[in-house]
Amino acid sequence: SANFTVSMSNASMAAVTVAYTVTGAVADSGSVAIPAGQTSGSIAITIPATAVAEGEEGMLTVTLTGVTVASGGGTAMLGAATSATVTVTSDDADERAARLEAPLAAAARGIGQLAANAVARRANFAGQNFNAETLAAAYLAGGHKAPAELLRQSGFSLAHGDSGLNIWGGGDYIAAEGDHNGITYDGDTTAFHLGMDTTWRDGLIGIAAANSAGDLDFTANGVTSTLETNVTSIHPYLARRLNNAQLWTTIGYGSGEAELKEPGANITTDLTVLTAAFNIAHAPGDMLRAQVGALYSRAALDEVAGPPGLSKVTVHTLRINAAGEVGWSHDNWRPFVTVSLRHDAGDGDVGSAGDLGGGVEWQTPTAILRLSGATHFAGDGAEEDRLTFTARQNAGRLNLGLNLTADNGLNTANLLSGEWRF
Repeated sequence: SANFTVSMSNASMAAVTVAYTVTGAVADSGSVAIPAGQTSGSIAITIPATAVAEGEEGMLTVTLTGVTVASGGGTAMLGAATSATVTVTSDDADERAARLEAPLAAAARGIGQLAANAVARRANFAGQNFNAETLAAAYLAGGHKAPAELLRQSGFSLAHGDSGLNIWGGGDYIAAEGDHNGITYDGDTTAFHLGMDTTWRDGLIGIAAANSAGDLDFTANGVTSTLETNVTSIHPYLARRLNNAQLWTTIGYGSGEAELKEPGANITTDLTVLTAAFNIAHAPGDMLRAQVGALYSRAALDEVAGPPGLSKVTVHTLRINAAGEVGWSHDNWRPFVTVSLRHDAGDGDVGSAGDLGGGVEWQTPTAILRLSGATHFAGDGAEEDRLTFTARQNAGRLNLGLNLTADNGLNTANLLSGEWRF
């Protein structure tokens, strides 16, 4: 911040208000009040860490534009010195911290989202003796896809019938792209989970270990940098079925490293992540299905003494989801219409988005085929389309259950529990 003092030659019997404008590194305007009997007042200008590019200098000028005296205080006028200018230099450590908030928030949300997805899939497949998931085609929508996208929703689970112990694992991938306060970022996070649970009161209780690696490029003030994260975390979870409803919840804590790569400097620091999520799905009948969920993520980077330096960075994100589906059954066929909404709050990219779509489902007592399409829309007017095909074979006499999922890899609003399984 920068502080300026406004002085009067003589005290007034009434309060004096002096108006001013700020130009240069910061554009602002305001006024300062000088109480009756006083001869000076102070103007404090907050200078954002991103106001001046790293390694450069800027100018900040405050200009007095008018003076007003309260009733009974006489008159006053501006003197000869009506402006003052100071030089502003960038604080590298604070500037870096400010630039990191948006990409760090995206990384934290990605870690929490992938953990929530893993627990959701585990809860949905509870009760099967064996299942295998894989992404069969990441190219349905055309265009180049990252090899890591082949991990999307991949996994396995194996149950030991006598002991009630289940072991499961899998990989997943999520992309992140956004623009927050002029800072644009684009990247992805890949995670591998290995979990163990047992049956408990018509549900599951267990714990999963995860390793998440993220890579986000971001640009601020014309400077392009990369944030790489690697976190190992644990996620206790609980899943239960109550009549026509399903509930799961999980918390997680992890630690690791983050590396900031920017032109002329690399900084490595410790990273901690805290996540919590829950989801409730309810199907009162074959026609209507609904669910609501929330995901909270917190990430913190330790301070690094320079040069090059980094101030401590802490970010929080909250994602709230709600979705509904209406279908009509005829023999084994069930066409349906879906709508889902999402709202992101906290640090980093915030706003609302949703999906509107539909499809058709073919069901037998042991198998489900489901084809769905949706249009994803965001608050900024951006739209993208999604196509998903799912084939599921429930465990039967061979104790074998299979789930085959293919989609075009686009991010959708309803990410906490994926497809419907009741």
